[in-house]
Amino acid sequence: MPTQQETVTANFAAKTYTVTFDSQGGSAPEPGSKTVIYASAYGTLPVVTRSGYTFNGWYMEATGGTEVTSSTTVTTADNHTLYARWT
Repeated sequence: MPTQQETVTANFAAKTYTVTFDSQGGSAPEPGSKTVIYASAYGTLPVVTRSGYTFNGWYMEATGGTEVTSSTTVTTADNHTLYARWT
């Protein structure tokens, strides 16, 4: 056992993951992927276009799923894909 008081400091690094963007028939997203930090906001998301369609946002699933915006907190602890939604 130590004879004097010691201070131990723990250093933690947030987990980072790669998010890939699937435009589902739209223009190629730029960037095609980005690194996000778990428990932080997604930040800037790519803008895509598709002739004859209106872009309705990025979603966690190809159909259905939850919409993801730049302020959405990253809660998926793995690499994942966001899907464009069109009408």
